[in-house]
Amino acid sequence: MLLLIRDEDISTLTHAGLTLLQAKIYLTLALYDKQTIKLIAKAAKVDRANVYREILNLQKIGLVKKIISSPNIFEAIPVKDGITILLQRKEEDFEKISKETKKLAK
Repeated sequence: MLLLIRDEDISTLTHAGLTLLQAKIYLTLALYDKQTIKLIAKAAKVDRANVYREILNLQKIGLVKKIISSPNIFEAIPVKDGITILLQRKEEDFEKISKETKKLAK
């Protein structure tokens, strides 16, 4: 069964700090549950090499978990939790920029 990812959802996640590819991969995993790289690439319509690279970045952010198996399987954390992580990162960035600009203004 093919599930559709809405452009507005991708846009929301890119505004929250993900790249376009990261958003597509994350939402694909969130919709399809646990998947291999091959199936993620197919469902997200993203080149497999890009999925390998971006899945590592999504793991570093904390949005994706790796399940050790043969082949490895990846799982997205729930979107609600993912949004919380992304918003916290944005808040931290804002606080850092705010401190830097106040320092510059002096």
